[in-house]
Amino acid sequence: MTRKGTLAAVLVSALLGCVGCSGNKGGGDSGTPDGVAGDLADGIPGDLPVDTVPDLPTAPDSVDVAPPDTATPELATPDLPPELDVGPCGPACPEGFCDGVTGVCFYCDEQTPCVGPGLWCKDSACVKTLCVPGSTDCPSFEVSAVCAEDGESWLESPCAEGTKCAQGACKEVVCTPGEQHCEQGLVAKCDPLGVGWMKFACPPGQGCFLDQCEPIRHNLLVIFDTSGSMSSMTSFDTVPCICASCQTKPFPQCEDPLCPRSKLGLSKFVFNKFFESEKISTVNIVLTHFPMRVKATNSPSCGSMFNPMAVGWYGLTLGESDWITGDDGSHVTEEGGWFDKYLYEVLSVPFPKSWDEDNFDDLKLWVNFNEEIGPTETTCQTKDDCPGGLCQNNGATKVCWLHSDPELRALSNTPLGKSMFYAGEIYRKQMTPNGKPCVTDADCANRNYHCSSKGVCKDPYAHCRANQILLFTDGVEEPPTTIGDFFNPRIQAKRFRYGLGCGGPEDCFDGAVCQGGVCQGYPLPNGGGGGYPMLAETPARLLDYEGNPIQIMTHVIDLSAGEGAANNMAIADDGGGTYYNPDELDPDELLAQMMKLLDIKQNLLDCMPEYEGEGETE
Repeated sequence: MTRKGTLAAVLVSALLGCVGCSGNKGGGDSGTPDGVAGDLADGIPGDLPVDTVPDLPTAPDSVDVAPPDTATPELATPDLPPELDVGPCGPACPEGFCDGVTGVCFYCDEQTPCVGPGLWCKDSACVKTLCVPGSTDCPSFEVSAVCAEDGESWLESPCAEGTKCAQGACKEVVCTPGEQHCEQGLVAKCDPLGVGWMKFACPPGQGCFLDQCEPIRHNLLVIFDTSGSMSSMTSFDTVPCICASCQTKPFPQCEDPLCPRSKLGLSKFVFNKFFESEKISTVNIVLTHFPMRVKATNSPSCGSMFNPMAVGWYGLTLGESDWITGDDGSHVTEEGGWFDKYLYEVLSVPFPKSWDEDNFDDLKLWVNFNEEIGPTETTCQTKDDCPGGLCQNNGATKVCWLHSDPELRALSNTPLGKSMFYAGEIYRKQMTPNGKPCVTDADCANRNYHCSSKGVCKDPYAHCRANQILLFTDGVEEPPTTIGDFFNPRIQAKRFRYGLGCGGPEDCFDGAVCQGGVCQGYPLPNGGGGGYPMLAETPARLLDYEGNPIQIMTHVIDLSAGEGAANNMAIADDGGGTYYNPDELDPDELLAQMMKLLDIKQNLLDCMPEYEGEGETE
């Protein structure tokens, strides 16, 4: 409401209140208190005297009063200061620091540093001199230099002997330029001055293991059947002669290395070629056999029908176990126990410990049709002082006698299930020792693994490597087991690949599903027919030191001539691998089947290394 509207309303109300009043002051019949009319008259605008106030009309029943004025008042526009000329550098640039041509402000302080090569702040202005005070340079490899405080000169200092100037400072020479080695899968190359190492990663599918990038190697463990039937030369067991004639030979060859007569001889002939192939370098290989024990003898021979369990310096005593000495039936072997102590009874060639050399020459020694043993300088009291050898006299002193040229000899039963279990423990402890406690790399005893900063063994490429077992056999399991036995070969093959018992789908692998608390339903690559083993004993999977599953594929090459085909095929099915059972023992075809194990297809994009802090749960 405006000020004028308010006064008008008050005036109307006052006038209406005096309708019928007398113009005389003090009129007793007016009904109006004394002085009221005069007071109203005083409020009437204009120049009219009080006694000439006109008669007012009779008050109506109602009075229309104008509503208050609610219009928004107009706001006055404030006066703005005159527009300032800020110049090309903007208002933030203090006067005297603007380059009018380039529009660049040369003012600087602690919050506004100079931007641009060679510029530095001097007396609040960015300047460019010969150099920036305090900056460093290398005029030559033998001299370092620092810029003077005024920026107008360099202060040079010669490098001490054994140092070179690099990146503005004299640094110690620590390597030979161009020298290379590997650090946790990365290539470390000495820089051109020899004062530091440059590190870079290898392409996908490759890693640095010795001193350069090379293809990632997969893991292969061979179980070589050394049962007595492998060496039989009866008319039923003799293999087709691959020469004009095949003759026996005296000890230590026992048969012609180029013209073998037995399945053992033909197998060693093929394995010799396998170990000599170029593609063998694509795998890290371990060779095992059924239990063989070194026995003292004065007349080593090729064995005979009267003593078939003694060949060369190897033998088994009648009634002696076909298992490793001390085997107590445990499902997981303890550290330093019977398995570790007597592992040499089944292990021919262990996993390589370093990249300084391969173990291919050692592999060939076991299949070269030769055997030699001799005394060492290590004194002994019992055989246990000479793992894998003998303790006997050399002159007047008892010393250890060890093989300088060992050989695979056939003289045992066919413990397929136990041999599969032993293979799993070798994988867990030697071939993939992930999470094993360590202090140095040497504690891992595996060239793929290094001792991480968390004090456990790690392989940056473990997830890239295919783990395989080749079961090379000529018969059925003896003594036999059933698929209700934890140490049955099918049970072990399934445990390594798909898992046994399960609580949910996460406990089964590679197409297996969890049904009724057992992993089953997985593909049977060789035709199947044996059904799915339903044993759910523990441990249901082969686990590493950190409790992570180790998955292994099992392949079977079966020379049993159909005798053990059904069961041996089921081992390959439960292990997710291939099965080969030839009608004839053709060495070329046999070698071709073995070479397929080296042709491993891998998705290179899945093979980037995992270094510490990437995918680790240490």
